[in-house]
Amino acid sequence: MRRTKEEAEETKKKIVEAAVELFEINGYEATRIEDVADKVGLTRGAVYWHFKSKIDLYEYILTMFEKRLDRLIEESLQETTSPASRLRWLIVNMITRQEILVGFRQMKMVTISNLRVIKTSDILQKRGEKAADKYM
Repeated sequence: MRRTKEEAEETKKKIVEAAVELFEINGYEATRIEDVADKVGLTRGAVYWHFKSKIDLYEYILTMFEKRLDRLIEESLQETTSPASRLRWLIVNMITRQEILVGFRQMKMVTISNLRVIKTSDILQKRGEKAADKYM
């Protein structure tokens, strides 16, 4: 059965949600792609169709959050004029918008649950440093 693009995106979203939950509970290293697949009711091959590796899935989660923050920052530039009101607007929206709260949960998973992984993986460490530089 051929899947539509919308169905594929919905499946990808479910994979990401399951991965975030499992990474948060078990940590990155202890979570296997098979665990993610089982949680979503898919085969490992179906997960690998969407993400070429566990690192690819992990980086996708980081990228999603960065895009949400970028959109919020762009919106703040259009909504407010002074730096103080822009900061106030950003803080209020960061703590009230569901997509940002989910993103912070994902970032918590990245930074707290997986410090050892980040230290041992050059790819993830460089990715984290790049994101930190961008938002500082």
